[in-house]
Amino acid sequence: MLSGTTSLLGKTASQNYRLRSLNLQMQDLQRQLSSQKKHASLTGFDTKAFRIQDLRATSDRLGTYQNNIDRVKTRVELTLDSVTQIRDIAAEVEDSILIQTREGEIDIERVNTIADVNLRFLQDLLNTQDGTRNILAGTDSQTPPFESFTNLANNFDNEVANWLDGTQTMSDLMNNVENFTDTELGMSASLSSAGSVSTKIDDQVSVDFSVLANEEGFRNIIKGLALTRAAQFPDEAVDVGTESEFHQILNRATEYIRTGMDQLEDINARVSSELNLILGVEENNKRDFNLAENLIAEEEQIDTAEVIVNIQNLETQLTASYEVTRLTSQMSLVNFL
Repeated sequence: MLSGTTSLLGKTASQNYRLRSLNLQMQDLQRQLSSQKKHASLTGFDTKAFRIQDLRATSDRLGTYQNNIDRVKTRVELTLDSVTQIRDIAAEVEDSILIQTREGEIDIERVNTIADVNLRFLQDLLNTQDGTRNILAGTDSQTPPFESFTNLANNFDNEVANWLDGTQTMSDLMNNVENFTDTELGMSASLSSAGSVSTKIDDQVSVDFSVLANEEGFRNIIKGLALTRAAQFPDEAVDVGTESEFHQILNRATEYIRTGMDQLEDINARVSSELNLILGVEENNKRDFNLAENLIAEEEQIDTAEVIVNIQNLETQLTASYEVTRLTSQMSLVNFL
């Protein structure tokens, strides 16, 4: 009897162990189905863990580069848009001068107004931001590059006033305008010491997408628009400046605008070239990122259909095991007395 009892206890213990094992397998299969991962941690992948770690590191690195690319693309596109709009407003002011000079008698107040409006718009464009960063300020991105419209306007108004009343000659006016500093043109004092900005977008590629608001193209257009805004037709009764000199001033303003527009074309070409490079790297980066993600998925992710079949088979085994346990539990020691 004792031998039979011991045998029965052994069978019960063995069956309980089997039930625990099947339940643990079921829990793991349910975890797999929920997480879509073969194992809960890298340790479960044994020797493949190192390959998965390398693939994840590659994916993370490529993801960082893509974030850099997205950020740089936005800034480059904003820069190109600003350059295009600045060229357009410069062309509008140039046209207003040409139209008036062709018609004979010049409505200088109208020309002044057009130049003033577009110069204020120019200030907004040079201060274009991406979030809180001024994209045309280089490393000095927290400071608006075109800081003082008032300073710019006062300097040009004073130059024209001094020409009109004879305090200086027209040649003096032109020389002073030509040699205006950044701050005299309304720029921030810190812009002149700002550096370029570059971003790494690939293991081997960094792009310098910097365009500064004090580059010659922008400076010339500022001079042309500001000179047009400030120009005044001399009053023969009180002014020393002459009508001939007035036309020379407008001609000089037009020259500044045309030169600046040509220089903006060079800036546009330079930045467009960087954008094309960025787009090419982005295409390769996305391809490599997708490849790394697919390889990770092959190593880590389950075959859902296979797991479901395994769960169904395990449910059948559990049902049978519970039935065996139930029958065994009914065979108490009393049955053998």
